[in-house]
Amino acid sequence: MKAVVRHGVGDIRVEDVPEPKVQDPHDAVVRITTAAISGTDLHLVRGTLPGPRAGQVLGHEAVGVVEETGSGVRNFRPGDRVVISPTVACGTCPTCRAGLYAQCDDADPAGSRGGTVLLGGPGGAGGLDGLQAEYARVPFAHTGLVALPDSVDDGRAVLLADALPAAWFGARLAGVSGGDTVAILGAGPVGLCAVAAARHHGAGRVVVVDGLTDRLALARAQHAETVDFNSEDPVEKVREMTGGAGVDRVIEAVGVDAERPVLGPAADAVAAAGERAGHEEAYTAARDRAASVRSPDARGTWTPGDAPGLAVRWAVEMAARAGSVGILGTYPPHADRFPLGRAVRKNLTLRMGTCHHRRYLPRLVDLVASGALDPPPVLSHWAVTDDAVAAYGNLDRREPGWTKVALDIADPAPPRAPDPLWGVPED
Repeated sequence: MKAVVRHGVGDIRVEDVPEPKVQDPHDAVVRITTAAISGTDLHLVRGTLPGPRAGQVLGHEAVGVVEETGSGVRNFRPGDRVVISPTVACGTCPTCRAGLYAQCDDADPAGSRGGTVLLGGPGGAGGLDGLQAEYARVPFAHTGLVALPDSVDDGRAVLLADALPAAWFGARLAGVSGGDTVAILGAGPVGLCAVAAARHHGAGRVVVVDGLTDRLALARAQHAETVDFNSEDPVEKVREMTGGAGVDRVIEAVGVDAERPVLGPAADAVAAAGERAGHEEAYTAARDRAASVRSPDARGTWTPGDAPGLAVRWAVEMAARAGSVGILGTYPPHADRFPLGRAVRKNLTLRMGTCHHRRYLPRLVDLVASGALDPPPVLSHWAVTDDAVAAYGNLDRREPGWTKVALDIADPAPPRAPDPLWGVPED
């Protein structure tokens, strides 16, 4: 079968790999109809997350149809249409039963000393094959699969795999509630979905910070207020917009590949801070720690972000005193720089982690199916599997108009004309 496979930093290929088989009574094999490329996939190819094993299939966002189940999977049968939870969870250990699925005791061989196991994730997260393939093996399928109604098409369903649950989790981490003013750092797919999640949790105002004008336009389409960090200092502007106080809640949806502003007062402020406090060397050292092996090509593809800790610093600075920060962005285990003193002085509440997808997926499926929650139109392109490497490159370089790509795994023909909002192939 065809799959998107990582062989090393800057080296991904579409190639034939063996079809997966049921290996455990609680496994299922799912025929993938639609997969998607996420920011975590890009971290893995850039080298800013610890690499998976050579030859590992990438991807953790997918929708499909159950093909085969093990004897221990009693709630699904072949032919069921499902969305797959990216985080692997047994559903029976104490942490799973508490709803903390991303910290399952049984998914990680290290047990209680381990951490999140992610399909198609980094080496420290299980090393399991991912979902950008014609077929995928799903461990603990009785927990890891969630049924999809026919009313939720693949374009919306693939956002339910990760972007929407992660955004929902971010709103909960930050403690968003009625009337709050919320800042969202990052206007990628998760950040854009976080606008809808924050509103659903009662936010009164939502401010989105990014440096890409096309993505800020998508935030404005949701009636969020926007700040372009390449034309304004985001911390100073957010303070100005809030009467000097800062925002009640911050959702950090950027992660390790944050980039410094290249223009405007924020660029000057970062440079000046570097001269005063040696931050320039700190940024360089942090980038080198985050990506000790780099392999950018001639077009600059697979270039790690040059300011791994900047989004977190901005989050702490723009939060109001006694406010809260929810950190959704992905960081490697060796990320060890944080403005702790400033956060302590401001009495900030800090929460962070990987989304407990299975905790939120059933409710989110119901909300989307009923129309109570409409995912924002972040899916900008559809591609066939053979074009996946080119699509990865366009997303990595942040080409204008490229926000998120769905891979039409089930249809080997060239993708048809996109819907103007969704990019969903027309019938």
